[in-house]
Amino acid sequence: MVLQLVKNGKCIYTFNVTINDPDGDDLQRIEIDFGDATSGVILSDWFSGDAIQVFHKWRRTGSYQIKVRVQDAYGAWSDWGYHMILIQRAFFYNDFNLKSFIQNLFA
Repeated sequence: MVLQLVKNGKCIYTFNVTINDPDGDDLQRIEIDFGDATSGVILSDWFSGDAIQVFHKWRRTGSYQIKVRVQDAYGAWSDWGYHMILIQRAFFYNDFNLKSFIQNLFA
């Protein structure tokens, strides 16, 4: 998982998901539930073992359970895979010290 900040201060999370089929079949569909009442389906053609990137932004702090499953070329679905994530409020620290700046300005 990679965290990326965007202009408005919101965080976009990037997940690297490796998809596998136990039979080695090609995969056609990925279903993702982000645990925040949003979900998505990605349609494409992948090989078993491919890695894909998925992006998501949570609007509220809290713990979320992400669920992912895939469908192979024959219509069979995998079991759900689970991942827990904790979204916390971001705090930014600025070590600028006005008093020190003014003292050094007139020193």
